[in-house]
Amino acid sequence: MSHPYPPHHPRLPYTGKHNYFLTFCTEGRAPVFTEHDAVELVLAQILRAARKCAFEITAYCFMPDHLHLLVRGTDGGPTAGR
Repeated sequence: MSHPYPPHHPRLPYTGKHNYFLTFCTEGRAPVFTEHDAVELVLAQILRAARKCAFEITAYCFMPDHLHLLVRGTDGGPTAGR
């Protein structure tokens, strides 16, 4: 499925110690993050993935139907591809 966002930058390897700004939207933009339990569950999974994939969570912001993350790779190797 095509998306309206620009393609990845061809010369950025997307590995190593870079900062990334990520946005995740809920399916159908449903306001699921108005529930504390949903936020806690998703945050726990993000923190688990960050440890596993060598990312540090610099900042996050849960909105009712989406989530913003500022993350940074913590080593020089591949990160998101793990």
